Amino acid sequence: MTLKRPLLRPFLPLTLLAASMASAQIDGPLDCSVFNVPDMTYLMYKVPGSPEGLAGTSFQTFSKGDFELTACGYTISNHAGVTSFRAANLQKLLNLLSVPTAGLLGLSGVGPINQTKLQINSVTEIKDAEFLGSKVYDIYEYPITVDFRAANVFTPEPFTENDYSRFKDVTINYSINGGALMTYAKDGQPTSFPIDGQTRTLDFYIDRAGKQGFGRVRVDLQASQVTVWTDYPFPQQ
Repeated sequence: MTLKRPLLRPFLPLTLLAASMASAQIDGPLDCSVFNVPDMTYLMYKVPGSPEGLAGTSFQTFSKGDFELTACGYTISNHAGVTSFRAANLQKLLNLLSVPTAGLLGLSGVGPINQTKLQINSVTEIKDAEFLGSKVYDIYEYPITVDFRAANVFTPEPFTENDYSRFKDVTINYSINGGALMTYAKDGQPTSFPIDGQTRTLDFYIDRAGKQGFGRVRVDLQASQVTVWTDYPFPQQ
């Protein structure tokens, strides 16, 4: 099985995203009908009176310096490569960190309502490619899914054994409630593990093997907060 060529995100072509991010500035009140962080690297938002759909949606990337915002019931901050997202409760946090209801050129809603899963794209590989005579990008991501309804953590399809080969040098360790480090993924092969009502925090430490992504991801269920570190020393077990 081979990975399909995806768009940069499930709903937005790379060229449109790059153009939108280049000039985005957050200033003044927001229209909270669109307020999402689909992959923990950028914010999608609208200002009052802006057109419907993609044309009226703005973007703020977290890689362009310090950033702090409290709006629409959320607090987002980015300082020195550490970005955090906090909500009033876990359900609102899951909705924030999801892809909004969308067509290719239209957007609506603050994510699918009543999300039960958190997907963390821990490692990303971007390859130049060509499609219909134009330069495009093949983007491959190594997802970790925290499924609160099923009460477990896993890496979903379509990442079959063959797909893992491009991430064979990636290692991911995790801890629950600050406890002992355990292996989540090694040699391209993930495990799965259960969570329960006693699970307060989940920490993932990622050796990306030179690829893009995060060095650490912390999911704080009690505080309804997710924090990601671009770079973080990889702890040994």
